[in-house]
Amino acid sequence: METWFGNLLILNRIKIKFYNMKTIIAIFIFGIFASCTSIKEFIEVAAVPRPQHPKKKAYNIKKVKLTNPWDSTKIAGELTYPKAGTPSKTIVLVSGHSMGDPPAKKNCDVIGHKYFLVLSDLLTKKGYAVFRFDNRGVGRSSGNWKISTDEDYASDAATAVRWLRENAPYKITQVGFLGHSQGGFKAPMAARMVKTDFIIRLGSGFSEIDETLVRQSREMNDATGIDSNITKEQMRVLADYLKIIKTAPTYEQSRQQLLEYILKEEPKAPKKLVQKVLDRSIGSHWMYHSTHYDYDSDYKAFKGPVLELFGENDLLVSAKVNAPKVKALLSNPKSKVHTFKNLNHMFQYTEKALGPEEYGMIKTTIEESVVDYIDDWLKTF
Repeated sequence: METWFGNLLILNRIKIKFYNMKTIIAIFIFGIFASCTSIKEFIEVAAVPRPQHPKKKAYNIKKVKLTNPWDSTKIAGELTYPKAGTPSKTIVLVSGHSMGDPPAKKNCDVIGHKYFLVLSDLLTKKGYAVFRFDNRGVGRSSGNWKISTDEDYASDAATAVRWLRENAPYKITQVGFLGHSQGGFKAPMAARMVKTDFIIRLGSGFSEIDETLVRQSREMNDATGIDSNITKEQMRVLADYLKIIKTAPTYEQSRQQLLEYILKEEPKAPKKLVQKVLDRSIGSHWMYHSTHYDYDSDYKAFKGPVLELFGENDLLVSAKVNAPKVKALLSNPKSKVHTFKNLNHMFQYTEKALGPEEYGMIKTTIEESVVDYIDDWLKTF
């Protein structure tokens, strides 16, 4: 699931009480059920039509392989641009990803949707050049995603901008990033590594990680009717986990302390299973780095125009909490913050917010009014 900390919330699918495994209750929310759906659900999602998935691409397509100058990782990407005229601007798409899970390939597949394929298609048809790529360690890109951090992913996005400025098959004007979800955190990081003309962030925000995890869990549980006792226990264990991660001086010490904590409270829990779950969740390299990294400093350092878009019905990134925070950090007069009524984290229309479980059952991948809004904003400079 390509949402910022999205797999953290899937416990709301589970309607059983874990009172005999107090600690593992929180481990479950960090990924073990992230991609688990019933056969019935899988078939239902697969049967939903995707009218926005492009069938014909009436524009230029160039497949490229880049070399990251910071660590020599090979990045495979695809550039789309109009057949006639010079693209008004070039946009590099930056994906989010779930904690401990593999990052996205270039199409950014999310529960039946090819999110970045649709987004790039819509933007290219409006006259923009769009670059999307396989994140390191997946698809045709090299690297090891299991030990990668946001700085690594950001350097890959910066590599794309460097390549475009030097090798684009058209005259480059302005180049910027569009990051969805947690990808919106990587965009300002990448902007510190390479000249960037603008940033667009969809459903990102800037809450502290511990605050975000707690709020997400509570709101998702409330939306899907999880027992309040389960939520209370989940919050207790989550607080203990975060305290360990935030106070441990190194990643190795953090992971060891998490393992000891779990095995102390749950001595019958299989050690190998706990280790495996930790590596794919709260005990990952990515989680430790994200908890200790100062994302605000990157955001404040960028002085170019920023477009911040939120969905009113987004349970993962609260517009009410985050919109005022990012607005206070923006300095460029061309920057803008906007919240779309009745849209969720994927910017799909939904009258009642249900979170990730509704994404795949909605035909629309992204409301085209959102792309129109981006287009209108980009034309202002």
